[in-house]
Amino acid sequence: MPPYSLKFDVHCSWAFDDNYEILSQYDVIIVVDVLLFSTHLDLSFSSGQRTSKDFYYEDSTIRLIDIEEMTDYLPSNLIHKLNQTEAFVIFGCLRNARAVATAARLLGKNILIMPVGDKFEGEVKPCSEDMLGAGAIISYLQQKTLSPESEGALAVYNSSKKYLHDVVLLSGKAKELISEGYELEIELACKFNKSKFVAMLDGNSVKSVEQVAPVVAANS
Repeated sequence: MPPYSLKFDVHCSWAFDDNYEILSQYDVIIVVDVLLFSTHLDLSFSSGQRTSKDFYYEDSTIRLIDIEEMTDYLPSNLIHKLNQTEAFVIFGCLRNARAVATAARLLGKNILIMPVGDKFEGEVKPCSEDMLGAGAIISYLQQKTLSPESEGALAVYNSSKKYLHDVVLLSGKAKELISEGYELEIELACKFNKSKFVAMLDGNSVKSVEQVAPVVAANS
């Protein structure tokens, strides 16, 4: 990461292997995987069921990813590296963008927004929906100083916010998931600021941020 980055409060960097060395610089790390891991975590907490394979939400059955399956949906080394830092690690998506930003402000000063990207032929590549999710969260952190990369993500969000549903639906990952029968999950992923729940990494498990961080619970 270039030296100028230390001048800013909010940074944005893709969750690629060569970026893991920067994790120790931050108080808060926000992992953004709109399709679908961060969204699944939010749906899980919103429903009150955290590890069940199936649960009911808005009168429909949603397939939920078990916490133990995190490494199947996120880059293989990411969870391990995140657990080696002293940072608070929370999960953000379009559904809880405002809530995640609020929690991040309470948890620390230096914040890293980390869009996960999409796996393609064994490699992780940037994707539009995660950049959009990162920019949505950053839009609630504008009172802080933003790095150029954060400004770029914010610009993507600002140019697309009137068409969030269409942008997500037209992404390559959405088309893939729809072909696998995940239409309902895609629709729920697009419900902007529908949720006030924030999931936080706590060792090898995920809990609500209020369970782990008293400062957030006190201000909820």
